[in-house]
Amino acid sequence: ARIFNGATQECIAVLKHDDCVNSVAFSPDSKLLATGCDDKKARIFNGATQECIAVLKHDDCVNSVAFSPDNKLLATGCGDKKARIFNGATQECIAVLDHGRYVYSVAFSPDNKLLATGCSDKKARIFNGATQECIAVLNHDDCVNSVAFSPDNKLLATGCGDKKVRIFARYIAGSLEEVILLRMIGMRLQVAKLPKTITSPCFLLDNIATTFSSKEKDDALSDLTNTWSSLPGGMQNFIWDKCNYTIQAYRKIE
Repeated sequence: ARIFNGATQECIAVLKHDDCVNSVAFSPDSKLLATGCDDKKARIFNGATQECIAVLKHDDCVNSVAFSPDNKLLATGCGDKKARIFNGATQECIAVLDHGRYVYSVAFSPDNKLLATGCSDKKARIFNGATQECIAVLNHDDCVNSVAFSPDNKLLATGCGDKKVRIFARYIAGSLEEVILLRMIGMRLQVAKLPKTITSPCFLLDNIATTFSSKEKDDALSDLTNTWSSLPGGMQNFIWDKCNYTIQAYRKIE
C-alpha cells in the first residue's frame, strides 16, 4: 500500500504486505489507516508514523475495510462469507455477520446507524449498526462489488457485475427514526392519484398510469416483487413518492 501527498502527488510511504492489497481506508480523524489483503489479514497503521499497530486475522482474503464515522468501529468484508465489526480501540471482533458468499464491500452510513455490505450472492444487505440485525436485503442481477452511502445520509449506491449502478435511499423521518428504502424504478412514470399506503406491488403498478411497455411493466413488477419478498417482517408497507418517482419501504428502528 502507498501513501501519496495529496498536493504534490509525491509518494511519502510504502507499506509492505504479503499479498495483494484489496482495500484501504483512513479513519475519519486521519490518525489510522486500515488495509485489507489477500493474505487473510486486515492491518491498522498509525497515520502519522506508518507503523503497523494491529494485525486482524481472518479466515480468507480481506476484500474491504471501512471505519465508522465516529472512529469507534472498523468493518471488514471477507472471502469466508462474513463481514466483521471490530472495536477500533481494542481491535476486538465484536460482531460476525454471515452472508451467502464472498463479501466484497462494506460501508457505514454517515450517522453510524447502518452498515451496508455488497456480496457475490447478488445481494446488498443493510444491518442495524447497534444490534447488527439485517434489516434489508436488496436483490441484484449479479455480484455486488461496491456499496457507498452519500455524505448527506440519504442515498446508498451499489456497483454490480451486471454493468449497472443502482441508487437506493434511506430517510430519517424526524423523531420517528424510520428507515425508508427507496427503489428507483424509472423516471418515465406518470403519477395517478393513489392512497398513501400501498398494500402490494401488483396493486401499486395497477394504479399507476405509466408509459411502460408491457415487458417493462412486467420487469418492474418482478423487480418490485423481489424487493417486497426480501423485506423482513414489519416492513411490508410501501409508499408512493410522487415527487421523486420512487417506491418507499419502511420500518421503525427499535
